[in-house]
Amino acid sequence: MQDYIEKSKYTVVITGAEISISAGIKDMQHMNVLEVMQIMSQVILLVAPNHYYKIAWKIF
Repeated sequence: MQDYIEKSKYTVVITGAEISISAGIKDMQHMNVLEVMQIMSQVILLVAPNHYYKIAWKIF
């Protein structure tokens, strides 16, 4: 496997949700749904970027 990765031009890794948890990223069960909806909103990013980044910092 390592040989294939080292020789490849591009590497794509597909993982499940558990990899993010072990990296310290919260899963959806531990996030505030309203905050997640706000962070996914491009409108909030454009209209109130300070609010957007404040929520993003809190979530991640």
